[in-house]
Amino acid sequence: MKTTGNLGLKKPDGTDIVDITDLNGNMDILDTAVKAAQDHAADAVKHITAAERTAWNAKASTSVATTNAAGLMAAGDKSKLDSVAQGANNYVHPSTHSPSVIVQDSSNRFVTDAEKTAWNGKANLVTTPQQTTADVTYFVRTDGNDNNTGLSNTAGGAFKTITKAINTLPKVINHDVNINVAAGNYAETIVIKGFTGKGSFGISGTASVNILNVLGSANTIPVTLSTLTSTTNSSNCFEFSYCSWTYFNKCSALAVDNSNSAFVIYGGTAVLATCTISNKWAAILARSGSNVYVIWCSGVSNSNAYYAMESAKIGGDGNSLSGVSYTSNGATISMGPGVINPWGDNTTLNRPMAEMKPLSDQLLSAGVWGKVTLNQSLYSIKNVADIANSRLISPETGVYLLNVRVAISNSGAGRAAIGAFVNGNLNGLLIEQTSDASQLGLSLGGSSLLRLSAGEYVEIFINPTQNISISAHDPYTHVSLIRVA
Repeated sequence: MKTTGNLGLKKPDGTDIVDITDLNGNMDILDTAVKAAQDHAADAVKHITAAERTAWNAKASTSVATTNAAGLMAAGDKSKLDSVAQGANNYVHPSTHSPSVIVQDSSNRFVTDAEKTAWNGKANLVTTPQQTTADVTYFVRTDGNDNNTGLSNTAGGAFKTITKAINTLPKVINHDVNINVAAGNYAETIVIKGFTGKGSFGISGTASVNILNVLGSANTIPVTLSTLTSTTNSSNCFEFSYCSWTYFNKCSALAVDNSNSAFVIYGGTAVLATCTISNKWAAILARSGSNVYVIWCSGVSNSNAYYAMESAKIGGDGNSLSGVSYTSNGATISMGPGVINPWGDNTTLNRPMAEMKPLSDQLLSAGVWGKVTLNQSLYSIKNVADIANSRLISPETGVYLLNVRVAISNSGAGRAAIGAFVNGNLNGLLIEQTSDASQLGLSLGGSSLLRLSAGEYVEIFINPTQNISISAHDPYTHVSLIRVA
């Protein structure tokens, strides 16, 4: 006989004999179970499930909630929550920002794509040497400072040493570079080494610029030294080795030194013009196949005026240097109008050159460029001097050296600048100098290398800060132009 799954009640099959005892037993079981259910329903204590117990245990206590434990919300927290605007927590951070919201400073700047492209396209300075980008003039004064820029002729702008000005330059010079040195004593050995490019380099001294000595080597650009006086008495004064072309204009070496030479040239080409050399073992020493041309140089008490050796050549004209001439090892010395000079034109009479001066004093007004009158020619080869127009004319294309010396008889307190004008336009400042009220006069001088085409002309202008008078008295105001390459 079968039974039920929960209370075990007997379930007779169709073929079973029904026993009243089984039926009564089922009724007793049901009576007991129903009574137990009724008693449980009437009981104040209820049974719960395990799931209910877990859920209820996880609920907050009746205490106020803290940052570490759940609980009821305080009244203040409820007020604060009610004050929050609807949807206030729906902020979405933008994926991009406008550049205007970023604050820039000296250490943090935006750059454009064009700037990045330009910078990335520049050459690496480790492998590409720096080069000049324009013509430049640096100024040196005894009251200057090597921490200055060197770009203005004032105590607050000029360098103090010539060496600083040279070291400021890149080794590749593709423009005209000049160092303008004010009068004074500069206890320096000047080193000019390894300059190359397509430009030119010059050091121009005003009156009374004293230096120790100058050493030059391996320069492939034209180098010009003007109005420098070497004071050394224990070494060669101007020594240049294997430089392509060097021009010495109105340089001096006078200190007594019977063991060393004034100008020593190894290889390359050098020109000496209007230099003064005295008291040396050799005024000019040429070696190692160098070509040296000497014109209008003078001096006394030299053991040797010209000393050429090792296939070197010395030539020139118009000199009055004391001392003997000596040659050895295939070298030659030839003085006079028929010499073979470094330019290969065989005679000084074929070289364009001229020197001019004013016949009388000239007044110039303050604050404007005034042209210097040059109405007397001291000499002129190939019609360089144009007296009628107070100018010098280039008869043929080449590189010319311009030298200017001007005396101002009533300078007073102020400043004056000398400018070289080519074809009526300012080509560059030769010098700019300041005087004080105690000075009765001012002497200005400067030089420049000019690339001139045939027919171009050069004029000299002065721009003073006060009215001035230019003195025509010899030997103060002179202007000369000579082709040097």
